Amino acid sequence: MPFRPSVCRMVSRNKDSRKTIYCSEPISSIFTLARVLSLAYKRKDHKREREMTESTPVVAYFRVSTDDQKLGLEAQRDMVQSYCRKNDLIIIAEHVDHGVSGGLELDKRPALLAAIDEIRDERATGLIVAKRCRLARDGYVAAMVHRLVERHGARVLCADGVANGSSPEDMLLRGMLDLFAQYERELIRARTRAALAQKRKKGEHTGGHARFGFDVIDGKEIENEKERDAISLALRLRSEGLSLRKIGESLIKHGFETRTGGKWHASSVKCLLAAGQSNQSA
Repeated sequence: MPFRPSVCRMVSRNKDSRKTIYCSEPISSIFTLARVLSLAYKRKDHKREREMTESTPVVAYFRVSTDDQKLGLEAQRDMVQSYCRKNDLIIIAEHVDHGVSGGLELDKRPALLAAIDEIRDERATGLIVAKRCRLARDGYVAAMVHRLVERHGARVLCADGVANGSSPEDMLLRGMLDLFAQYERELIRARTRAALAQKRKKGEHTGGHARFGFDVIDGKEIENEKERDAISLALRLRSEGLSLRKIGESLIKHGFETRTGGKWHASSVKCLLAAGQSNQSA
């Protein structure tokens, strides 16, 4: 005979919190009963989560990189502060990584590590960022931050309100956003490399020290004949199978010096060969 109660009673350990759940239709199977109980507990958990977030202390993390200027520090801060006001969150500290790429590992993100320390020391129960791309532009790094924060019973929140929940759908969306952020970072890098290569092809200086084999005059790269001769000699000797040390000795014998006027060592010869190969590919 099928299990058909029209009313099911849910009893907790505390007798005072006994509740009765009325169903709109007969429960025809144990699976339907399980679903009803699941929804009831979900409502209860949602209420508990909402109560925990009232006046919750959080730590804010901001990242400003040279590659992405669309979301500056003040814009990020405005988004975070607005979200906190609407959700009764108290910012106890702010940590900012300046000029840091979102693809860097955690050990190269001092401000992010400091923000996680606030969580570890139980001074805050949440880490908030303006957008997920500010947390990281690398799926592995983002997942690591989530694990470190959640290990201490805290949450990672985004001020844009996207994927802040704990449902499977939110987890999927977070993963997709992290992958898109990583894709965007790689796209920016590829475009930057292509633009710099095009400028070098036109003989324009792209910043920093001039490449070995060139001098910079009025913003233009002009070939340095002596350095070009040193590169040609080094490449020819390398193709003949000579070691880096032997190539360095030969450069010294032919009167070629490093830019600092020093002797050629294996490391400096290796850089010279790399410069020569780069010039050939350009």
